[in-house]
Amino acid sequence: MDAGYKLGDRMLYLSSPVLRGDDVSELQRRLGVLGFDTGRIDGKLGPETESALKDFQTNAGLPTDGICGADTINTFRRLTPRAGTSASNVTAVRETELIRSGFVGLRGRTVVLCEPGGLDSLTAALRRSFGEAGASVLTIHHPDWSMHARQANTVAADLVIALDTRPGQNSISYFAATGVESGAGRALAYCAAEHLESVTGLVRPRGLRLPILRETRMTAISCRFGDMGTVVRNAPQLASKLTSSVLAWVGQLQSETTYPQA
Repeated sequence: MDAGYKLGDRMLYLSSPVLRGDDVSELQRRLGVLGFDTGRIDGKLGPETESALKDFQTNAGLPTDGICGADTINTFRRLTPRAGTSASNVTAVRETELIRSGFVGLRGRTVVLCEPGGLDSLTAALRRSFGEAGASVLTIHHPDWSMHARQANTVAADLVIALDTRPGQNSISYFAATGVESGAGRALAYCAAEHLESVTGLVRPRGLRLPILRETRMTAISCRFGDMGTVVRNAPQLASKLTSSVLAWVGQLQSETTYPQA
């Protein structure tokens, strides 16, 4: 491992033998902060890191050459915190831009609802409640969560809510991995847990690397309900509470409300 290199000391690109070093680890960390998955942060510039780098360059309007040179590094430095910033204080650009662009309420925003099948009653109720709040709503029904993420990215959604059921499991999760987490996602997950408690019981949100959370470019949470019957019977109530939690979350983001560490 080339421990002496700092990001910017040399150009980084996929090669044989694979480039290794602290600068590669920093590249992976910065990509992860922005929501571009490099896999494990291991200081090795392999195919996953190259793919994430190219995705970042494409989204940033840079030449998509897979080479981390001066222009790419300067863009990183404008958009991401310096090395050593704690994960709990990291806010991805995809989330902070919502605030900077005037994310007030849901009017004019696109919310994507994802579910693998069988939750039509809940998604229909959510479409109504989010629509009444002014949002445009896209519902995706498919068993492949990566496909959900790709479609959400394609339509440049502002928010993704994944819905699922599994017997005996009520959970709410947001994206988190070693050295990085979705700060806005964590705030929304806690807000949703608080609003849903009267229906689902007490749920402590968790940071996970689920595909729908790590592969989306925007804030995303995953809500799993333990009983299909409860979902069907309480769909309007669940929809109302989820919508209310999102509206409350927007206000909390703008006032920089903090939540306890997961």
